[in-house]
Amino acid sequence: MTQNSHAKAPIIEAQALRKSYGAHEVLKGLDLSLERGEVVALIGPSGSGKSTFIRCLNMMEIPTGGTIRFRDKAVGQAFRDKGDRIGIGTLRRHVGMVFQHFNLFPHKTVLQNVTEGPIVVCQRPRREAEERAMDLLAQVGLAEKHAAYPNHLSGGQKQRVAIARALAMEPEVLLLDEVTSALDPELVGEVLAVIR
Repeated sequence: MTQNSHAKAPIIEAQALRKSYGAHEVLKGLDLSLERGEVVALIGPSGSGKSTFIRCLNMMEIPTGGTIRFRDKAVGQAFRDKGDRIGIGTLRRHVGMVFQHFNLFPHKTVLQNVTEGPIVVCQRPRREAEERAMDLLAQVGLAEKHAAYPNHLSGGQKQRVAIARALAMEPEVLLLDEVTSALDPELVGEVLAVIR
């Protein structure tokens, strides 16, 4: 493969993706191919499988059938890379996710929530991780809340911390599950600009 053709290869793909919960089939052979820098919105009614699909792309839910590919390699169900398959751990280091319900660590401050991944997973020096976190918190308008705990934040503030946390990992792909749903209307444009 030439360097030029590699640059045009999809960063992440779903091929014939299926997901069932018992007899209820939610995803019925879905295909998706995303190139680097591409932005895609999934639109559909509540209960149509949008969140399930996003969770399958990041292997938070294991698909019932089909294949997830990242950087043109199949993703396996093991945590570590194995043979020619990318492990779930590698996938999640490069594919960030912002959940609809934030999923912040309640026992950690805002700053600790944002630095946890870069320090533990990416092994970045604490000082570097904290400087990057404070920059991201400033971009989402929460630098002054760096020492607060999640239970002292509004829903919109928690969502902005979750966005900063995902961006701190410098992901190649960012999956957003109703990312602006908890934000006040005047913050939506600002937060989308930060993500962009």
